[in-house]
Formats: sequence, C-alpha cells, structure tokens
Amino acid sequence: MSHAQASAPVPALSHRPPRDSHRARRAAAALACAVAAGLAAGPATAWADTTSTTGATPSAAAAAPTALVRTVPIQYTSQAFGVLTKVNAQRTAAGLKPLTMDTKLMASAMTRAREVAITPSYKRPGGKAWSTALPKGYAKPWSESFAQAYSSAGSVVASWMKSAGNKANLLSKAFQSVGVGAVKVGKHWAWVMDFTAQPVAAGAAATAADYAAKLPVAPASMTLKKATSSKAKTVTATWASQELVTGYRVQAARDKKFTKGRVSKTVGSTTSVASLAKLKHGKTYYVRVEAYAKSGSHKAWSPWSKVKKVKVK
Repeated sequence: MSHAQASAPVPALSHRPPRDSHRARRAAAALACAVAAGLAAGPATAWADTTSTTGATPSAAAAAPTALVRTVPIQYTSQAFGVLTKVNAQRTAAGLKPLTMDTKLMASAMTRAREVAITPSYKRPGGKAWSTALPKGYAKPWSESFAQAYSSAGSVVASWMKSAGNKANLLSKAFQSVGVGAVKVGKHWAWVMDFTAQPVAAGAAATAADYAAKLPVAPASMTLKKATSSKAKTVTATWASQELVTGYRVQAARDKKFTKGRVSKTVGSTTSVASLAKLKHGKTYYVRVEAYAKSGSHKAWSPWSKVKKVKVK
C-alpha cells in the first residue's frame, strides 16, 4: 500500500509491499479519531493499494471509531457516476479506453466505502483483505483506491491524480471494469474505486438511471453465534453486532426453507440477543438473522446468516 496526503509529495510507485511508516500509522490513527469525534477529516486523505495485483497482504487496519455506529450510511450513485465520468476524461486525455461501471462491482464498492467510512484500511472488518468484497470470479489484476472527506467527485479525482499509486490505478491499461462507491455517513464522505481486468458482460454495465438517487447501503453478512433453548417453548439467538445498521431481524422455522411455522422478530441496533417465544415444544427449529439499514422509506438488508438448529424445550 502506498499512502499519500493529497497536498504532500508522493513516493514513486513500488510493486513491492512497502513497510508502513510511523507517520502513516499516526495519520491513520488521527483520522480515525477525527471520524469518531464526528468531525470532518482534514486535510482530506487518499490511499491506493498498489500491491493487491500481485496478491500481497495489505497493512493492518486502524482502530475502528465508535461515534458513527448507529448512523446509517447513504450511497450516492450520482456522485459515483460523477467520479467515473471524470476518471474516464483523464483516461481519454491519456489515450486510454474508458472504464465501464459494472453492476456487481459497484455494489461491492459501495460496501467497501461503507467499511472505509468506519476504518480507512485495506483490511475489512474481521481482518480479511479488501479483495474479498469483490464478486467471485473476476479476473486479475485488480486494485483499489479509496479516500475520505472530499465532498465532491471532482475533488476526490483531483486528489487521486496527484498521488502516484492512485494515478497508476486510474490510468492503468490493464483495467476494463470498475465499481465506484460514494457513501456519506452523517457529514462524513468515503470514496472507493475497485478496478479489475474483467470485461463487463452483456447486460452487466450499470447506468445512473438504474438507481434511486439516495439509498441506504446494505449491511455486511451476519454471523449468528448461537441459538439455544433454555426456557420452555422459547429460542434465544445471539449474533455478532454490526456498525452502521438500523436493526436486526431474527427468524425461526421448523424447516430449512423457513416456510413451516416461521416466527420473526425485529429489534434495534443496540442489542445482539433476541428471544422467540410460543414455539412448539420438542420440535427442532432452524434459526437465522439479518441486519438492515433504513433511510426514509427505503430499507437495505444484509444477506442472511448461516443457519443454526436447536431443539425447543
């Protein structure tokens, strides 16, 4: 990973995994503190992963802030397409083919922007590499650029063009498809571009007309820790809570397809335990949980967790 403040000189691009400098770690920690305090991060900061095309391991994540935990992230597709327009203008000026916005890549980039809004890192929540957010089967090479605090498509692209690592991503001949994430959490912006060599399949190109202007970003997949029955006709589910969600929904049913005797319960974002009552004694139930984010009348749901089964007392 190469790190550069937008206003500072940047080092030459290296294809070897560079070591994190003390300055870079301090900058990331300071930025995380600014986000946690609900402040606009300044100066705005941009990062580029220049090692991911060879599968190198990104640097460790900074500590996640806590002040934004229950603020729902909103995706701005108009800003995302604004970034693509400006990037393609730079590519055209350099004699390169334009990038095409891929529908699946755009969804994964919005997910990454949601994650970057919490922690500016190439490590995802849980410690996995950023590339695990990409759709399966997309061709290498691939790479990612992200930034925080810039409030417009023009300003973030201008900052990326001043950074050797980011500029190399934007103007690479190797990339054909891209996903752009533009997410706002409260007053805090996060931007992501995920580049791949995958040609965009017929019908898979995204256009601005395909999307509502402002939608909540779907939460990540849920983890159901356990499902137990210690009380008569009751099942209690416990899950790993998420940041930036509105709430959770727990379901139990007597079959794996969740069509027989299904019972559901919706709870707020501050809890990670819920009980479902009035179930049938002695029966085996299958249990799962999902998270959702809500903005206005729009809801975005996470994928369901893996199912656990429990015999009801």
